[in-house]
Amino acid sequence: MNSLTVNIFIFILHIYLLVNVITEDNIELGQSSCRYSGNHDPNNTACYVNAFEISKLPTNECTSYVYDGISCTNDSKIVPNYSPDDLTNIKLLTNFSSKVFLFYGLNVNDWFSNNFNDSIETTAQNLKEFIDEYPIAGLILTGIEYPVLTDNFYIEFQSYVTCIKNKNPKIKIGFYIKALTMIVLTNATTWFDFSKLNDTIDFYLITFHGFNDCTDKLYDSGTTPLNSDDPNIYTLEKFGASLTDSKIAREKVYLEFVITPTVNYKDRFKYRHCEVSFNQVYKCF
Repeated sequence: MNSLTVNIFIFILHIYLLVNVITEDNIELGQSSCRYSGNHDPNNTACYVNAFEISKLPTNECTSYVYDGISCTNDSKIVPNYSPDDLTNIKLLTNFSSKVFLFYGLNVNDWFSNNFNDSIETTAQNLKEFIDEYPIAGLILTGIEYPVLTDNFYIEFQSYVTCIKNKNPKIKIGFYIKALTMIVLTNATTWFDFSKLNDTIDFYLITFHGFNDCTDKLYDSGTTPLNSDDPNIYTLEKFGASLTDSKIAREKVYLEFVITPTVNYKDRFKYRHCEVSFNQVYKCF
């Protein structure tokens, strides 16, 4: 295996680390993709600091920019994930760079529709109109933790992605996967058969967000340990075994490590993300 390419990006409220398992020049995320989070506290009531300005994002260090993002509604409309401010940030990012990737929440209702082909055509057309206004480089599909239980999931998934690409031939499409889920389900019949996805997907982004809860046992070692004697703790060694056993195209894999601190599990609803970063609270790294 080639040496790991380490991608670090640090912006207000979230800090992530991306690693491309095998470096390929044609992967549009590039060697140092930077994820921008915007502002989780627009009134500065908790964190007392403004969001990092897009105009000040690193240009030489970042080979692309990632933002969360947009979703598809039940009637195939494309909407911002959290607030109208997201559209402002997306516009600023696409004006700033031609290599912007958006997390895109799939609407799995299409898989159960009697008018599947019409539904995906409408979705693809609405995405085209969105991309015409916000010229992004790619989408990172979210919202599917395991294959939707239909008889033709892989055929329909391929049709869905192909339809989007036909309407938007220049964009790349990635797939967002949880490392934790990959460990738990890697040998389950309900897990993905990646051999049926590899030719359709341009890249995979596997996240370690939520890999383990922040507990007393992980306070010193962090929530993504290399190994552990505790069978209830998920480790990088276990993930590596699951990755090796899978049929995923490893040359298309990126890993997302969360290096922003997380609070103790029992306090997870008490604080905003920015409060965890800036305030002195019990937290793991």
